[in-house]
Amino acid sequence: MTRLPALALCASNATGVRPHSCALRTASGTFAVHSTIGQRGDLAHLAAELCRTHGVAAADLRELRLDLGPGSYTGLRVAVTLARCLATFDAIPVLTTDTLTLLAHASGPQPTDRRLRPVLDARAGHVHDGHLRWHPTGLRHDQPPRAIPTATWLASLAPNDLVLAPANLPADMLNAIRTRCPNLITPQAPDATTLFAPNLPLTPTPPHHLTPHYLLPSYAELPRP
Repeated sequence: MTRLPALALCASNATGVRPHSCALRTASGTFAVHSTIGQRGDLAHLAAELCRTHGVAAADLRELRLDLGPGSYTGLRVAVTLARCLATFDAIPVLTTDTLTLLAHASGPQPTDRRLRPVLDARAGHVHDGHLRWHPTGLRHDQPPRAIPTATWLASLAPNDLVLAPANLPADMLNAIRTRCPNLITPQAPDATTLFAPNLPLTPTPPHHLTPHYLLPSYAELPRP
């Protein structure tokens, strides 16, 4: 159950559409603001204005929710730094998830035997890969997100898999996916409101353990020169 009022931050911009968004949940409902498409915007300012509009001070917040990426280097640094400051100074609990899970959520409930495969381009011949399934209580991970070689990922696709690939994935990769797996969804860009979905897996995370996952394969096992 969400502890109110609660603030959600999403700045991964992994689909290249909306740099920053934040959402505020209060007893009166959920309210959201987004940066202008094509502009980076100021996440801290967006969050402050959203809270001010609805009469919520930083000290009133009882919960933070945060998308840790993979995604934009600058966006994730800003979001994580803001969350660390709020959580550290006001002792606010933080719940986190990843962008691949937000993409998988866009599929809506699916049969439990269908594997969800959200994917993001990690550049340098790699992709970010997720393995999830819908269960009666919501989404669950089959394995943690990872960055792996694109060829390895394509070879791992099964005909019944449901691939969730953003529209900014390279055209040749989208064509290769369709060749191996006919089930392909292009989800809308995830935003902060999705972080309040009741069936979304979230992990309690101390402020000093908030680590962003960048879009480049920084945590992949890349060959060393």
